[in-house]
Amino acid sequence: MKKLFFLAFITIAFTAAAQDDARARIGIKGGVNFSNISKDKDGNIDKSNMLPSFHVGLIADVPLGVPIISLQPGLLLSGKGAKYEIGDGTMKLKPFYLNLDVNLLLNIPFGDDFKVFAGVGPYGALGLFGKLKTEGTILGIDVNKDFDIKFSDNKDDIDRVEEYAHMKRFDVGANLTAGVVLSNIMLSANYQLGFTKMRQGVADDNDDKGKNRSLSISIGFLF
Repeated sequence: MKKLFFLAFITIAFTAAAQDDARARIGIKGGVNFSNISKDKDGNIDKSNMLPSFHVGLIADVPLGVPIISLQPGLLLSGKGAKYEIGDGTMKLKPFYLNLDVNLLLNIPFGDDFKVFAGVGPYGALGLFGKLKTEGTILGIDVNKDFDIKFSDNKDDIDRVEEYAHMKRFDVGANLTAGVVLSNIMLSANYQLGFTKMRQGVADDNDDKGKNRSLSISIGFLF
């Protein structure tokens, strides 16, 4: 089901971006992410802290026939993750995703070259690569080691520390975004609320634990 959602997002975004509309613009953007993963209730993680990363990629701005409404798809390489405290040790989980946002925007113009916007929409994310960096004593094991993140939707037989480097490949969630456009320059903030429990073997029940959370600050240029 998550794969179908992800493919649907791609279809919506690039169909919209390909519309023959003289006012549609494409661009690039990048910036910093402040990410976390809501703490599991399994008792192993003592604390989950924010971890900085970055994002970079392509965006489009496509008017939808009404001057104040537009669609803004974006395809980004985006780093997420968290810094876990477990006993006397720490883990830095640093996954990178191909992230597709599709935001419906309300635009408020102030003159010809300045507007304020706010919007909401879904996102889909495909896990690409990443690292788990460990230090100290974790779950009774002395560790100072890096693990490659392994993305899969099937739980494997893995040891107690390395299991944190096994994550589900697909994530879906919701965006909230707001910003300003001054001529060709765009400044924006975006918050992503993940719906998927990202650790393998953790059930997707209705609580908010084990899910991606990310605040992004971006600068972009529209052509």
